[in-house]
Amino acid sequence: MFASRPLYSARLKTFPSAARRFQRSIHWEPFKQIPRQTIPVEQEAENQADLDWLFRGKNQIKLPSGEYNAQVIATIMAARAKHLPPKRRRFDRSNPASNEGTPDEVLTIEAVDLLEKSKAQLEERKTYKHPEAQTELELEIVELSSTGDGLAYSPDKNHIYAVPFSVQGDKVLAKTYPQKPHPLFTHVDFIKVLKPSPKREGVTPGCKYFTTCSGCQLQMIPYEDQLQHKKTIVEKAFKNFSNLDPSVIPPVGDTIGSPLQYGYRTKLTPHYDRPKRVDAQKDGDKPPPVGFSKKNVRVVLDIEQCPIGTPILNKGLEIERAKVAETYKTRKSGATILLRESTQRRSVSPLSAPEPAQEQEQEQPTDSAKSSTPPQAAEANGNNSDINGITVPVPTPLSIQHRSTSATKPQIVYTYPTYKDIKTYTSDSNSFTTEYIADWTFVSRANSFFQNNNSILPTFIKYVRDNCLPRNTQGPPIKYLLDAYCGSGLFAIGLSPLFSSVLGIDIDAAGVEAARENAKLNGLTNAGFIAADADVLFKDVPFPSDQSLVVIDPPRKGASIDFLEQLCEFGPKRVVYVSCNVHTQARDVGMLVTGLSKKFRYEIEGLRGFDFFPQTGHVEGVCFLNRVESKTGNGA
Repeated sequence: MFASRPLYSARLKTFPSAARRFQRSIHWEPFKQIPRQTIPVEQEAENQADLDWLFRGKNQIKLPSGEYNAQVIATIMAARAKHLPPKRRRFDRSNPASNEGTPDEVLTIEAVDLLEKSKAQLEERKTYKHPEAQTELELEIVELSSTGDGLAYSPDKNHIYAVPFSVQGDKVLAKTYPQKPHPLFTHVDFIKVLKPSPKREGVTPGCKYFTTCSGCQLQMIPYEDQLQHKKTIVEKAFKNFSNLDPSVIPPVGDTIGSPLQYGYRTKLTPHYDRPKRVDAQKDGDKPPPVGFSKKNVRVVLDIEQCPIGTPILNKGLEIERAKVAETYKTRKSGATILLRESTQRRSVSPLSAPEPAQEQEQEQPTDSAKSSTPPQAAEANGNNSDINGITVPVPTPLSIQHRSTSATKPQIVYTYPTYKDIKTYTSDSNSFTTEYIADWTFVSRANSFFQNNNSILPTFIKYVRDNCLPRNTQGPPIKYLLDAYCGSGLFAIGLSPLFSSVLGIDIDAAGVEAARENAKLNGLTNAGFIAADADVLFKDVPFPSDQSLVVIDPPRKGASIDFLEQLCEFGPKRVVYVSCNVHTQARDVGMLVTGLSKKFRYEIEGLRGFDFFPQTGHVEGVCFLNRVESKTGNGA
């Protein structure tokens, strides 16, 4: 049942397989440079005697109602975490498995698959000779890869070219550039389309920098095709990275589209380089380009407006570009500019006096704002009642007003029937921003992680909330939520109505600080948060595993092997794995299904992608897993 899928020999030579990840290195050095956990003075554990006192008082971990007191549990676990010695990293130089899930590895697998298909058509495969740099090539695109690149055969079908900004059916002109040779594929620059694919019909990219900027890959195809392609990305990820037999992988659900396909990003990070030579006396001296990297070149492309950024961030980009033009000569190096949106919500009252502003400009809602579900999203979802039942409509503003309190402090006011949202931006990484997701309020530090597409978050949280509990109601009910990699508390707070106690953990102390504040803002009285490595989550948690749900939302590199082993040892009844990298997600889920030789293993109930980043090749994966109940423990 769990036999490894046959792997091509070329794959084994080029990169380590998921099956060898048991020797993979650990991602973090825990408890290193972590700000000390703030604990009330009466509970401070300065030495081992104080720590013993905390654990002798375990009768305090329950409330008078009999439920677990998450705040006290978090305090005890944080105190213990401070006294744990740094763990040793597992490192095997012969197995750089931490590279799994990178774009080059994904392209390697897909190039192998294409070359295997062509092998049957060739009597003899010739040795590939890399062309010189700047060689122009006419190529026919046969497949769109999971990285968002079009894939084309070399003339002898013995090598693959990865062509950006192209789609299957295109005939394009491309050009090679200097790079380290790869045995299976070569990246090339896109020059122009010689013969367009039918998939391009009726589509006009929404950005004038498309085919030059490296930010978006899919603006040339309809949105419904983007969603279908992202479903394929999830399918390929679990086929190629989970190391599971296809029989244990359920069909992947249709990708849930974003209500906004442009103007959705609430965080942008343009950057600039210091000019190599600054001469204030020289005529025609120009400020450096401010924007994003060019595709395949380590050069900054000057960007005046970013169509996938929210309107207020584009206002901010204009202001920050002007600041750079004034100050760049005094700087010793380049810099990255943070642009983060923040929202102030106020109730609407007829008696409210208008706020003073130097400039006001009234705007009618855009076409996409006139419908609670934009036409592109409705068309992409089609007649699929399952998807249409999931999607939470975006509210329609009655009016949109541009104004400013000063030359560098623009505001955009969106007025709704019962409230108005005042949008501002900040470039101060230490400031706090506020966002409203459905009925929840979230505050986070501007430079900390928070999802960047607010338009899809209500749908996303609703979907996880509606499906996180088991459909089979046999056995004790799940009452306790463990939120690993909790950040500022998106899942801990968004799912809290379903649970009696909520415990979150994250290595980012600023994120945990925000999570505690968000719990107060949203009226959560039984939620605790710990600033520590997620690997320590299961060491002292008192929740019964039969009544516990674990949510995992790790960074792109996935969960550590220690975390996954402890999860399989603890054995929560249900696991929800959310990831911005479906390849490392598939790798980790594969190990949860096999059980890592621990007490428990899991089975996949459902898989689906969410389109958090329209116009790009990225997809957010959601996987629901049930613990396998068996007498032998480790899943016979």
